[in-house]
Amino acid sequence: MERCCRCLRFAVRCVGKQSAHLLEPLVKQVTQHFHCQRIGQYLVIVNLYQLHQHSCFLYLGSILVDEYASEPGCAQGLLDMMQAFIGPTFIVLQEANGLKNHPDTVDDLFRLCARFIQRSPVAFLQSAALTPIIQCGLLACTLDHRDANASVMKFFFDLIHCGRIHEEREDHELRQKLVGNIIQENGQALVNNLVQACVFCLHSYMLTDVADVFMALMQHNRAVGSPQIWPRGRYAAQQGGRFSSESGREGAMQHNRVDLSQWLEIAIKALPTQNSGGSITATPKQLVDFHSSLTRAEGNKAAMHALRDFARLFR
Repeated sequence: MERCCRCLRFAVRCVGKQSAHLLEPLVKQVTQHFHCQRIGQYLVIVNLYQLHQHSCFLYLGSILVDEYASEPGCAQGLLDMMQAFIGPTFIVLQEANGLKNHPDTVDDLFRLCARFIQRSPVAFLQSAALTPIIQCGLLACTLDHRDANASVMKFFFDLIHCGRIHEEREDHELRQKLVGNIIQENGQALVNNLVQACVFCLHSYMLTDVADVFMALMQHNRAVGSPQIWPRGRYAAQQGGRFSSESGREGAMQHNRVDLSQWLEIAIKALPTQNSGGSITATPKQLVDFHSSLTRAEGNKAAMHALRDFARLFR
């Protein structure tokens, strides 16, 4: 099946938008259920996926999204395809150790979602499937499989980033609003899981992708005018390196939002202060230094070094 899907993938890529007729004799029975005629001709993969949850079908779906989602009238049909994929996929991933046992499914699912964000962001952001997909992604943040985790991080990066890019397009304001609402609803959980993943789950070489997501969150905060509370205002040196949230709380109240700086503070405070042997994991000053380094990072490399150095304190 993997080889068949690979063959179809190359055929679609090679012929491009003129490839619709290739599978028509095999899939006429499903064409009528979708809004886009040319996409419907490929959706026999939906029926097959209901019976056999091979992740290569998800990958093939991502190719169709990449080729057709920007075509007029095709987005809804592709969303129907994804919605049909979601049920069987979540059944597999919700099994005991489902994420760990099916990393290829995680990889291909979030590649499919990332392609949607890139090609038809508004339709995807307004889809009913988005909420369960985000919840699945939050759980998958701690998955220590390189390709699968990279796809999850790419999904969150693209999700956050799509609210800022292509300002010249008519849908920019709507995208910005939709992404802002998503971040506001899920930002704290995302930051918590990213910090937990860096400290307890992921290898050092995987932290670059996590740093990308943190940088995207920081850039979003700056773009929407969230208060930038640097350590000088948020932590007082005379307090011995302990958190002091008064100025940060005041700034957040003025903007009626909780910003990344506060989310990170909450995530850091949730970490254990001692390991299983009773030794101190990180001193209050080291916690403050990490917060300062990450929130002041101006690029991926600086953010990655901050995450890597902090994770070493707990290992």
